[in-house]
Amino acid sequence: MPAAIGMTSGSTRAAPSRLSAATARLAGAAVGAPAYLARRLLLELGVALLYARHALRDGWPFASDPLRLLSWLNELRVLVWLERVRRIDVLDAGGEAAIAADPSLMFARPLSHLQQGLRELHRLLPTWLRGRAASPAMGGGSSVPVLKELVLVGGGHSHVHVLRMWSMRPLPGVRLTLVTRDVETPYSGMLPGHVAGSYTRKECHLDLVKLAAFAGARLVHAEATGLDLLRKRVQLGGGRPALRYDVLSINIGCTPRLFGGEDGFESAKRAPVAGVTPVKPIDGFGRRWDVLLARTVAAADDGSDAEPVEVAIVGGGGGGVELALAVRA
Repeated sequence: MPAAIGMTSGSTRAAPSRLSAATARLAGAAVGAPAYLARRLLLELGVALLYARHALRDGWPFASDPLRLLSWLNELRVLVWLERVRRIDVLDAGGEAAIAADPSLMFARPLSHLQQGLRELHRLLPTWLRGRAASPAMGGGSSVPVLKELVLVGGGHSHVHVLRMWSMRPLPGVRLTLVTRDVETPYSGMLPGHVAGSYTRKECHLDLVKLAAFAGARLVHAEATGLDLLRKRVQLGGGRPALRYDVLSINIGCTPRLFGGEDGFESAKRAPVAGVTPVKPIDGFGRRWDVLLARTVAAADDGSDAEPVEVAIVGGGGGGVELALAVRA
């Protein structure tokens, strides 16, 4: 009985404390609401003044043509409206000072105004261009116009990860394009297993065509031959036109030079003939290894007194040791 009394007494004391905490939160919200409303009113007033200032200062060249003036004012309205929603996002994130101290605050909450702003821009596009901006080839099937071009050159591991993450969380208004010389990319972690005979070539390769389609990205099957940094263009081989980009990422791996001044790819092409093959580029190592292995077996079968074949691996890192064990297997 005393224990029951003690429990009742304890819960009676706890109730006022929980009530006090809830009251304090409501009071804090009530105090914060007027301050937020005041800042929001100042924000709206600043946006209105911004529109008026640009309309009066920059709109006078179109005064003689009312239709052009109306079109220009409409474009100005959209741009100022986008600036307005950006300021609202900053205000909701805690203000300029808070974001300057911790930029992650800006992205800790969904930017709900961004999608609306992009749709507003989409309505300004000509009818024929809206269809292109909404097509899967131009923007992943989104009704949002393409505002930025993100181009990935090469099908390396990093870009495979980007495609995977993009499929789960694409950015509105950004078109993703993958430029790759080969539509299949090997997973280097399975390469020793392939050499040892544990995996087939198909099992240790990723299909970039399917991965790009899954991510809603464009796939350009071509070799990147150069960059025009001033005009922001990726130059492509095979007589294809250059590809424009706003942001460019390069993930093409490395290739060693085996024969004097030759570049790495030329070295890799004639490496099996010389009895040596680089591991890089990995995408062609399987074929080069098969050629080298066939020549080695053929040389061993020439006569019964043939000397044992010696295989040397240059590089004693983790990958080199694992590859040596796979060759032995």
